[in-house]
Amino acid sequence: MPYGICDLTANAGWVNVGTDHDTAALAVESVRRCWKAAGQGDYPQARRLLIAAGAGGSNG
Repeated sequence: MPYGICDLTANAGWVNVGTDHDTAALAVESVRRCWKAAGQGDYPQARRLLIAAGAGGSNG
C-alpha cells in the first residue's frame, strides 16, 4: 500500500510503501520516515510540522 507525502516548499515528494492494513499507522510511519530521511536535513531549524491529511479519491 503506497502512502505519499508532498513537500510544497521544496517541490518534492516522498512515497512510502508498507504492508500494514491500518491506514493511520502507515500514515504516521510514513511521516516519521520522511522526516528522518529528508526533512531534518532540509529544515534543520524546524520546531513544528504542519500536516494536512487529505482523504479524497477512493479513501473518501
